[in-house]
Amino acid sequence: MSTILQRLTQTGVAMKKAEHKNDLGLKLKQASIKAMMAGIGSNEWKSYMSLFADNAAQLTRLTVPEENENPWLPEARAYIVANSVCGADSTTQTSLRVDALIDDNLNANGDDSIVDPVAGQPAANGAIVRPFSIPKA
Repeated sequence: MSTILQRLTQTGVAMKKAEHKNDLGLKLKQASIKAMMAGIGSNEWKSYMSLFADNAAQLTRLTVPEENENPWLPEARAYIVANSVCGADSTTQTSLRVDALIDDNLNANGDDSIVDPVAGQPAANGAIVRPFSIPKA
């Protein structure tokens, strides 16, 4: 599957394609604004961050602050949200200022705890359903 940084990069690549740019940019912007307004720990935050995670450990990294965590991690989370608020549809830099450390000690393999939405199936055996799919490059 993918690392967090790979999914962020995949999103940026999809944004560069004319057939995805407007729709995907608007969806990212709306989801990131909801996440920002609701804050970390909210369902909106978790939903938005599920776009960039392929397993439960990755999603936890993006959604659950830990005591004494490295200072770069809250900054990276903030950039992941902010990059889509003001720049996803114009700059396509969804991974801007997110360092590869975001994936430090995390497995890139999917675990079926996070899935893309499927028409007519709002839930997937208890998995978190992403708010929308990120097109493949």
